[in-house]
Amino acid sequence: MQMDISYGCLSWGCNDSNTKRLFLLQKKALRLMNFAPRDSPSNPLFHDSKILKLQDLVKIESCMFVNKTLNNLQPVFNGWFQFSSDIHDHSTRNFALGSLNVISFNSHFYGKCSFINYAIKIWNFLQKSLPQKQLSNLSIPQLKNVLKSHFIDLYST
Repeated sequence: MQMDISYGCLSWGCNDSNTKRLFLLQKKALRLMNFAPRDSPSNPLFHDSKILKLQDLVKIESCMFVNKTLNNLQPVFNGWFQFSSDIHDHSTRNFALGSLNVISFNSHFYGKCSFINYAIKIWNFLQKSLPQKQLSNLSIPQLKNVLKSHFIDLYST
């Protein structure tokens, strides 16, 4: 089921209206798989089953896309993302964290709500949440494992 959900999630996943109904269906399916009551909380089920929530799966796919682009594994998209340290020659808040430069846009739909802006915000947030890891230096399987265990650990709290 997770493979079906992850297919194409980069194109529709950063829009909350698209994912809300799918997430409800995902929780319903998880309760059925675990023979849990309809009103049981889903976080323990996600944690015990080691299944990612839809929105976290979208975040991981976004970060993997950014990582591939930064490491020139997707040459078509080179130049889409730049580190803050490459833009500024002086120290800024995000200089040492490995954060990406947030692009300013004039358009709401093609700017603030675009996939590029979404991916940058997620990357910067996760880089701050995991300061011991330099996300851009991890291989794709390592990045996926680090982020998956990070999100699954969050479900237990």
